[in-house]
Amino acid sequence: MNRLHTLPLVILALACAAVATAGAPIKGVGISLGKVPGGGCAARTTDASGHADFGAWPTLPAGGVYTITIDPVGSDVQVTIHGATEGVISREVRAAAANARAANAPIRLHSDGTTAIVVDVQSRDGSPVRVHPAPHLQVHMPTASGSH
Repeated sequence: MNRLHTLPLVILALACAAVATAGAPIKGVGISLGKVPGGGCAARTTDASGHADFGAWPTLPAGGVYTITIDPVGSDVQVTIHGATEGVISREVRAAAANARAANAPIRLHSDGTTAIVVDVQSRDGSPVRVHPAPHLQVHMPTASGSH
């Protein structure tokens, strides 16, 4: 086979490899939407596609801003926020710094009042990630003895 015929096969193989290693969506990640000033507004958990849809939120008065906070996952993840007036916001969160204050700092954004705010969470390397519920989301079931 000559080089001219081999080149398309090489390009196809590289394209398939890139698709196979793209980030995998992460289900079960806790995401909180808040506002400054004003505090918490809503909380969601990512679905099987790694999405958390908050819907459209009103435009805030001058000086007001919305915040998105991601619960630590325990693996490197890529967070992408759609619907902000600033455009698409993308942030990498590293597992090694998951407990550091800076790593879990809220992401600030504004809303135009009509566009849904949607957060996507994907693994950085394409490997599956197991998410453990945050302590405030865990449900404690009584034991047979009736204690918690």
